[in-house]
Amino acid sequence: MKQLFFSIVFFSLFSCQGEPFHGSRLIANLYFANIDGETLVTPTRIRNANGTGYTYLQPGDPGYVDHYELYAGIDGVGTVRLLNFHIRPAVEVHHPCLQFLEDTTRVDGIGEGPFYFNMCRAPYPDLERYMFVVVGASPTDLGTSTPGYNFMDWGTDLRDPSSVTTPDCTTNTRLTYLQEATQAFCAQLDKSYYIGNPFQLTKPLSGEFYGVVDGIDPRTNLATGGLSFSILYDLASVTSLFIIAEPDPTRLTTENFDLNLPPGTGKVVLMSELEGYYGYLDKESFEGVWHGLMVHPEGDGLFFEYTIYHDLDKDNAWF
Repeated sequence: MKQLFFSIVFFSLFSCQGEPFHGSRLIANLYFANIDGETLVTPTRIRNANGTGYTYLQPGDPGYVDHYELYAGIDGVGTVRLLNFHIRPAVEVHHPCLQFLEDTTRVDGIGEGPFYFNMCRAPYPDLERYMFVVVGASPTDLGTSTPGYNFMDWGTDLRDPSSVTTPDCTTNTRLTYLQEATQAFCAQLDKSYYIGNPFQLTKPLSGEFYGVVDGIDPRTNLATGGLSFSILYDLASVTSLFIIAEPDPTRLTTENFDLNLPPGTGKVVLMSELEGYYGYLDKESFEGVWHGLMVHPEGDGLFFEYTIYHDLDKDNAWF
């Protein structure tokens, strides 16, 4: 009995003595007013005139944005790169890796399975066009395991030779892929590469999901949105937060991905300051948290409202 007592005391003392989290959490809403949400998608793409596809810009093209970078100005430290991310459509109906998902909801019993999801079926085309998500970026130098998002280019080799080249969900005209080759290609993708999940948007098939850009859910016609970021840096002395639209993909190589690189040649698209002209960062109005609003420096209708939980290893609020 005495030995059991000492065992219980030993485990109670040491089993829960983990290192506290000294980082921060950012809860936010990203919303836009008088701009086209599709222009926020990175890497930058332009919808074709017939409305059935996109042309992706290339690095060096005017207006090209590869990804976004979130920065903080921290008193006594300087400028710190906190996070790299993309804005993507929630799902992409013609993506090769979404063509062989078994449709377990089919109950008509006609024919022999397996039956695969028809991504041209409502509401998926509307989710592609009207719902945008914020997701983690992936390294740019891993070859076919992070092939980029222009699957109309790299997915050509995976198509059946008899496939159409211009898909159009309005007529249920879809690309057809070679199943074995496509599944093998998709199986080797890096886990950081984002692929939306038609069954549960908040749990992507691949990649890191931070949340949804504010908008109207085409499935329900209800407002939706909300972002959540875990920040490894202590933001107790933060004086500004800003986001850069970065055109340089080499800043996301495996060597550079997690480095605290200074801002590159990109353009600041959202900014907030503790004491300044652009947006605001309020450390006094709310107990236990800080509140801020990033605005576009040139007055475009793009806003990022956020709350910082800057001291997660302490409870500063009394109830």
